[in-house]
Amino acid sequence: VLKLQYAIPAIGLDRRLEGTAAATIRLFDAPTGQQVDLANQSRTLLQLQNALETIELSDLPEDCDRCVAVSYDLPLSGLSGSGWLQDDILLASIENYFSVWLGRHFPPGTQIGLHRSASAYNVAHTVAVTDEGTLWRWQATDAELPAPAVADEATLRQLVSQVEAIPFNRLENEYSTDCPTYPRETIFIGGEIPWQTRVICPAYSLPISLVPLYDTLSNLAQPALDPERNLPFPEQIMPLTAVVYFQRPDGATLTLFNDGALLATDTAGSTTTAQIPAVEANQLALDLTNSGVLPRGVQNIIDPELDLEADSLLLARGELGMYEFAWSDNVGQALLPGVVRLDELLVELVGFIQPTPEASTPLTTTTTVTATTTVTATETITQP
Repeated sequence: VLKLQYAIPAIGLDRRLEGTAAATIRLFDAPTGQQVDLANQSRTLLQLQNALETIELSDLPEDCDRCVAVSYDLPLSGLSGSGWLQDDILLASIENYFSVWLGRHFPPGTQIGLHRSASAYNVAHTVAVTDEGTLWRWQATDAELPAPAVADEATLRQLVSQVEAIPFNRLENEYSTDCPTYPRETIFIGGEIPWQTRVICPAYSLPISLVPLYDTLSNLAQPALDPERNLPFPEQIMPLTAVVYFQRPDGATLTLFNDGALLATDTAGSTTTAQIPAVEANQLALDLTNSGVLPRGVQNIIDPELDLEADSLLLARGELGMYEFAWSDNVGQALLPGVVRLDELLVELVGFIQPTPEASTPLTTTTTVTATTTVTATETITQP
């Protein structure tokens, strides 16, 4: 019924599609040999045929290996062609279709990469650093990819140190939170055994060890993004580089960042900043998430109506991801030291309004202590 080839030689991209009269589609990645067969694809084949019947291709410029080359064949319609594809909508659609079924493409030799799919805020785009230090970054709508750059030594050292700090044996193949309109992202790390993980809403899902690498890759991608096609993501009360967010009963809040920076907001909305050692900030986050009281996952911060009776809120980024706990009156014994420290910092910065919540069991007792709120994890936690 139809054949389609989508290629960008400079980055080793060569993907092909073949549709049959039996409504099946075979997708093939030439460099890797990966193949995917799909059944019951009548609607998709019809859409492809309609698009290809009206496609406009220009002559490929000589020696343009960064240009998007497309060829197609429609035997039943007697149409075929090949050339340079420059239509934004088709460029984005073809890239997305192949990426969904064959995975995100990274140039040969990629050691570290990040791919974002299209969303309400951005067009799909990729950033990749190869083993030779070549820095690729492009958008799915680019008819000709920007020329690659050479990553500077400081950036390469930073990326290497960030990868070396990642405990791969504790990581999972997906970190996601239900943030409407956010893109699906893929973090890729090459090597003898390549590793990748899917991400949705990184600020509310990524574990503490992946944030530095993700943040660096996100910043590296920025220069390639067309500001007219890519909008800033909405501000979130728990930013990507934050490790703890604490809301006191009176509404005052404290945010701890992974570099030790503090941001406090009083009940009137005025902000104050301060600094503590980065080690203390990160250790406090780990102590809270390892307490056994915080359930994993984020819900209340996205949908506050889930717990209308709670007047205190705690978010913390740990080794396995994000954790959240909302409560009123009492806080579990295991959380008390961390909450006391957070309240002390908040009092230092914005003053004292509400007393620190008391533990449900006196500190001097030897009675077995349980959390004052029954907690159900938002997803199963599998220990490696």
